[in-house]
Amino acid sequence: MMNEERTIGQTELEELERRAQAGEALAQYRLGGLYYAGEVVERDEERASDLRRSAVEQGDPALISYIKQAAEGEDLEAMHSLAMMYSRGLGVPPDAKQAFALWKRAAENGLPQSIYNLAGAYERGTGVKPDLAEAIALYRTALEYGVGLAAVQLGFLYLGAGGVRPDLHLAGHYFRTAMKLGYSRAVEGLEFIRKHSLKTAVSTPEHSNLSMSDKAKRQGPELPFSDPWFKNQVRFASFPKSAVFVCTYELNLGVDCICEALFLNRHNGLDELWAFAGTTLPSTYHPEQEAPTVYGAVSEADLGAGCVLVLGSKGSTQEAAEALFGRLVFARFGFSWPEEILSAGLLGKAVYKEVLDSIEARVKANSEHAQALESEIVKVARELGYEPTPTGTNPVMLAITCPGGGAHHAYINAEENSFACGYCKRSGGPGELRSFVGERRKPRGSGGDK
Repeated sequence: MMNEERTIGQTELEELERRAQAGEALAQYRLGGLYYAGEVVERDEERASDLRRSAVEQGDPALISYIKQAAEGEDLEAMHSLAMMYSRGLGVPPDAKQAFALWKRAAENGLPQSIYNLAGAYERGTGVKPDLAEAIALYRTALEYGVGLAAVQLGFLYLGAGGVRPDLHLAGHYFRTAMKLGYSRAVEGLEFIRKHSLKTAVSTPEHSNLSMSDKAKRQGPELPFSDPWFKNQVRFASFPKSAVFVCTYELNLGVDCICEALFLNRHNGLDELWAFAGTTLPSTYHPEQEAPTVYGAVSEADLGAGCVLVLGSKGSTQEAAEALFGRLVFARFGFSWPEEILSAGLLGKAVYKEVLDSIEARVKANSEHAQALESEIVKVARELGYEPTPTGTNPVMLAITCPGGGAHHAYINAEENSFACGYCKRSGGPGELRSFVGERRKPRGSGGDK
């Protein structure tokens, strides 16, 4: 059937267009196939989908017979259309299992739109047992074939839809991919992340739930001052003229990449790290350039500017810059990550990479240690349907999607057999976690919600 459509002449194409515009179901369906193939007319997946949907929704007996015959002849697009008909009960009795079987057969033979629909079936559990892991894998495969809607779905899944652990970095990546492919619905997801990612980062970081002893285990001696997200300082405070340029690099916030410039100021036995982060910063910095010039380029629309970390002076200026940079990256882990270095100062490209490699190794070791801990509260969390995942920033900390709802986490200290959510202001042991989950799952009218 498809070979006949691909060799169609101009006159027949014009006639097919006329009949389709007149509402003839079979003509709409065949024309949709031509637009999808893109060999007689310019490929247009959106128009192809609209034409075939319009054709199928008419429930025309001649079209139904045509599609069934083509599907029996192993026409993959016909299989896909017949699956759509079974899934919606269009011209045939509704049959989710039959729809799933047809999509699966077409997907296994490489039809991209069937791979996408098969992913949706696994996500929603229509015609098959729900399997989010399989759904995500299939959406990624569909995206590799160029199905842009798969990027949209992956973005929303990684915002926490369907019980997937929220990952704003991955969500942002997939929404940006969808935007590049022309899917404007991704704007909704990107706006959500823009409004919530930094708010979450500064108000509910996992280390805000740790005891002082936990913090000491995580980062060594306490920092005299730590404000990695520019939260507790007056923006645009006086910049020290004695500060020395450290480096400029791309900072990946998940939804976007911005520039960040770092400077080291050493005085009175202390090492201060000053940071300027924003989209208006110059992408390169020259050592002979006045630091206040870079500082003055930061606008109110940017992330922030000011002193972010202070340590007691130790070692050379290069060693101090390396230590403070590592502390800053680790403090922000999970919410941002430095990408390409743009300009080198005290911190050269080789050392920059060594610091990042060291942090990744540390995160991996912490994650492996935390994953091996099977305390009572970890078992209770799994029993309640959650999947504790190592944070990577602490060898005893794991994260779960907060029972309180929203795109934030509650954190489990497997060593102390406790949990805490700074955002919801809830904490306790296994019993308190059960109560917290029970309150949120209790239906309205059962005594808990008024």
